[in-house]
Amino acid sequence: METQTKTFNLPKVLRNYWRTKKMAEKKITEASILALVGEHKITASKGAELLGISLWDLIDLAHARGVVIWDDTKEDMEEDLKVLHQFNKIRQKEAESV
Repeated sequence: METQTKTFNLPKVLRNYWRTKKMAEKKITEASILALVGEHKITASKGAELLGISLWDLIDLAHARGVVIWDDTKEDMEEDLKVLHQFNKIRQKEAESV
């Protein structure tokens, strides 16, 4: 990931909590990327890529931090499942005709 150096002030409690500059950079980057994912400014896949972790690890991290990645309703998910089932039936028919 390309980086750029910026200087800013942190509350002393945060500086003391993170102890090292490297840990502070990691936590700030992680929180910023999770915020962008939660606000739907970047995809979860892009967030995982930027953090250098798997998508599954990003999902776990977001869950642990209370960040909602997908806010689909139950009805949205049921509709998606219907579409996937229809797609699967079409693929099966195509496979049978070959």
